[in-house]
Amino acid sequence: MVKEFDEAQGDPELLRKFVNTCLAELWKPIGQESFANEGLLARAESYGPDDLPEAIVAITGFCDVQGNRLEVQLVGWGQAEESWPFLYVVIPRDPGQADAWRELRELLGRTFRTRDGRVLRIGAFGIDTGYHGSQVHAFCRRNRGRRIFPTKGMGGKRALWTGRAGKAKTGDPVFVIGTDAGKDAVMSRLAIAEPGPGYIHFPADDMFGADYFAQLTASERRVQRKRGGVTIAVWEEIPGKRNEALDTMVGALAVRRSLPKAIQRSLEYAVAPAVTPAPAKPAADAERPAEQVPTPRPAPSPPPRSRGWLGGKKWF
Repeated sequence: MVKEFDEAQGDPELLRKFVNTCLAELWKPIGQESFANEGLLARAESYGPDDLPEAIVAITGFCDVQGNRLEVQLVGWGQAEESWPFLYVVIPRDPGQADAWRELRELLGRTFRTRDGRVLRIGAFGIDTGYHGSQVHAFCRRNRGRRIFPTKGMGGKRALWTGRAGKAKTGDPVFVIGTDAGKDAVMSRLAIAEPGPGYIHFPADDMFGADYFAQLTASERRVQRKRGGVTIAVWEEIPGKRNEALDTMVGALAVRRSLPKAIQRSLEYAVAPAVTPAPAKPAADAERPAEQVPTPRPAPSPPPRSRGWLGGKKWF
């Protein structure tokens, strides 16, 4: 047993086998993040679809397709990617039937109002193609031009959103979402304790209760795997746990990156660089006449947003 333990060091797969078989103990992945759901429930704030905080600039959403239902989450975004999930809807209809997609289309056509009177629409929306892919692609084709993206989640070292479409077997476009990057981002933001850059607010609503937070925080685990001789961290589902709340949150974050550049600049999750003060002039310079400094020209306006094209047709 000592020899097996020594050989397992640095190899997560062998170490898990040693713990499970030799020690007859439950394997607990290294680096597993955990959150107290009670703490997230305590974040509940009073806001909703027609009473959104003034700080919200844009809305995105995502639909997770299951065998017998559609699950949709909508998220409002403010500066520095502070976010306000505000609507979680389950459409309990067979995605193989037209009624499910009719209800989704009605939901996507809704408008939402902020406390300062602004009316917002959904700026970007993604739909997972894992189940009922043909229905998903048909829905997206019918709504071409509305920033409704057919998507496919993939793990590994991938960017959360590249904006470049690949092709499904049917020839339809499909946009890849880097799910590991997205889950890392969501978990790191859930750990932010004070409102501000990256902080996630939650509404006082029955749909954002204990089951929602269990799906968001306890449905998957971050584990170490050895691939190609390199140890990497990946996310894997916990058997028997539902994870739609996490998947739709990741999807809403991913398609947020597809918004127009003018909106993107106000939503970036980044800290402004510190301004270095100019060095003081030597005393001798004070006797010299002030030089004429030309008035700086205003920065040029950003170029018009490029349009997405695929197969000779405008996608958005």
